[in-house]
Amino acid sequence: PSEVPIRQALEASVTLHGLLQRMRLSESRLQRLLAIIPKGLHKQIKAGPADEENWTILVASPAVAAKVRQILPTLTTAVAQQEKRTVLIRVKVTH
Repeated sequence: PSEVPIRQALEASVTLHGLLQRMRLSESRLQRLLAIIPKGLHKQIKAGPADEENWTILVASPAVAAKVRQILPTLTTAVAQQEKRTVLIRVKVTH
């Protein structure tokens, strides 16, 4: 049987295409903000769920979460300037 590459399947399905778009949005936000986030935290942060109004940053530990929360106002302002809208950013610890 022929196999469909996952990227092609995601693009072909309306529902899955929406998921792919949200994944791209989340990754794009994180990549744009890495310049603001201290370099020592980069490997401990991942892009989480996102939509037009909300975004979750996934972090490796409570200590990293505390550091990210300290710069959350700066991150929120940067996203608002880049996207011309307010986005609620949450920080979630993943163990």
